[in-house]
Amino acid sequence: MKIHFAYRTVYEPNGRYLKTFEADSILDFFLKNWKQLTKDPDEILGTYVYGFPISSDEIGVKVHPPIDFNDLIAKLGKHVYCNEIVGDEECLEIYTDDDEVELAWYIFTEDFKEKNWRQLAIWFQNPIPTDYGSIGKNLLFDFNESFDADYGTGCLYHISCCIYDSGNFDDLYVYEIDGLRMPQLLDYLRNNEIDPKDELVGLENLKFLKHLTEENNKASLNELLNLIGQICITDMEDEDFRDFSIPALLKKELGNNPEKSTYLLSEHFCEIGINSLENQFNYFVLFDDLWVEKNEVIAQSLLQFGSNWRIRVE
Repeated sequence: MKIHFAYRTVYEPNGRYLKTFEADSILDFFLKNWKQLTKDPDEILGTYVYGFPISSDEIGVKVHPPIDFNDLIAKLGKHVYCNEIVGDEECLEIYTDDDEVELAWYIFTEDFKEKNWRQLAIWFQNPIPTDYGSIGKNLLFDFNESFDADYGTGCLYHISCCIYDSGNFDDLYVYEIDGLRMPQLLDYLRNNEIDPKDELVGLENLKFLKHLTEENNKASLNELLNLIGQICITDMEDEDFRDFSIPALLKKELGNNPEKSTYLLSEHFCEIGINSLENQFNYFVLFDDLWVEKNEVIAQSLLQFGSNWRIRVE
C-alpha cells in the first residue's frame, strides 16, 4: 500500500512537498524506517523536515520503536518537536514551528487520499495543468470575500498565502471576483480600485500589480507577474510600495533572491512562489472560471489549500 508524506512549508515555492512510500500502514512506515528517522531523517524523507530526527532529550538515550499505533503517537509527541498531533491510523497531522514560521507535516494512507481527493488533489499535481475551456464554471466556496468587478463575464479567483510575523497558519486568504477573467485583469486594474476602502487583507499582490500597471502600462500580464516574483513587498516593513518606481523597487535591498522565485504563467492560470527572507516563499495564485471548467477538482483543492492547513475537512 502507498503511504504519503506531505510537508507544508514556506521553504518550498508552492508551500508543498510530497513523497510516497510503500508500507502496510502508517505504523509500518515508521517501523520500517525508524532507524533512519532517528539518525538521518533527511535521507529517507527526501528533504529537511523541522522537528526531526526522532530523539530523546537525554544524551545517549535511544528512542525505541513503537509497539503499536497509540505508542507511536506518544513517541512522536514526546520525541519530535511539535505543537499538536491530530488524526488516526488513516491520517496524522502534525503542526509545529521553527521559531520563525509555522509548519505542518502529514502522513496518510492511499485510502485516505482517495476518500479526500477533492482536498488533496493539489498535492499530487506537479506541474499544475493549464488547459482551459470555453464556457466557464463557477466554484462554490466559503470565500474570505466575494465582490463584483462588473467588468464582463466570468469569474476570477485569488489565493494568497503570505508570511507575516510567523502567523502564517492564519494568514490565508481566498477571494472571488465576479465579472472578470485573467485576460481583462490589467485593464480592470488600470481603471478601478481593487479595494477602494483599503479594508481587505491578503490582496497586497493584486494592489502591487495595480501599481505596476500604472508604472508601466505597456507591459503584459506575464511581464508584470514576473516583476512581482522579483520584488517581495511583504519585506518592505512599514514602507508603502506605491511610493517607489519600478527601477527604485528593483534596487531596494529586500533580503530576497529573485532567481529562487518560481512561475507557472498561462492565459487563465498563474502560480508564483515569491522568494522572501532568504529561503522562505510567499505563495500567490490567480485563475478564472475557464481554467476551472477543465480543472474543477484541482481548483477546489487549491481553494482548500489556500484557506485551511487542515487536510481532513469534516
